[in-house]
Parts: sequence; C-alpha cells; structure tokens
Amino acid sequence: MPDIHSAEIQSAYNEVRDVSNDVTVCSINLLRGNEYTDPLFFRGDNAFREFRASIKDDEITYAYAKIILNSEPEISRNVFVLIIWIGKSVSVLRKAKVSIQAGDVRAVFNNYHLVLTPNSLEEITTEAIQKFTLKK
Repeated sequence: MPDIHSAEIQSAYNEVRDVSNDVTVCSINLLRGNEYTDPLFFRGDNAFREFRASIKDDEITYAYAKIILNSEPEISRNVFVLIIWIGKSVSVLRKAKVSIQAGDVRAVFNNYHLVLTPNSLEEITTEAIQKFTLKK
C-alpha cells in the first residue's frame, strides 16, 4: 500500500491536473496508519456518480477533482477541488486523526480552489460543486 508521498499518488494527482485528458476524479482511501489504497480514477460525464458509488460509510476518502466551469458561453475554466469524505460509521479515534492526515494530503494535492467536506453524497455532484464554486 502506498503512503501519501508515493509516486503512484503523485502521478494520480498529475493526471487530474492534466487538462488534455478525461480523468475527472482520483480518490484514495486511508487504511491504517499512513497507508492509503492505490488511487482510483473516474473519467468523463459519469465520474462523480461512479465516485459516489465507491464511497463507503466506514471509510475516510480523499479525492482530487477537476470541474469545468462555464460561467459565460465562450469562457470555461478548470476548477480543482479537494474532497474529504469522513463516513458516518468512522470511529471517533479515526475522525480525530483526519486533521493531521488531511494536512499530509493537502501537501500532495496542493493546487486546489476549494476544500469540500460533504455531509452527504448529494453534495458530491458536478452541479452542487459548480454552484458552491460560483458563490465563492
């Protein structure tokens, strides 16, 4: 299992940042200590739906996402979002460690416009994130 500073996770981050490909979301789950799962990739129009389906209530998941904002017809820009999911069934001890671990994740997924810590899966949609981003 890779740690947060592994080449695998850095490569996943770079794939999302690359605007020439269709990778929209990469996610990693915290296992124990400082070990993470291998990155999962979600591509194209169904990326957020597939990402939501992969989230479990007993896991801590960090994701880095690319959203395309079209605020005007001819103008679009990429917005990068760090998503921190803490499932409802995660133990209090594991929740307490998130602030330290999130700092490590932020050091690797370091170019983002906003951090989203959703309370429900409904908050993890392209439309919801676009609305939230446009308010900022």
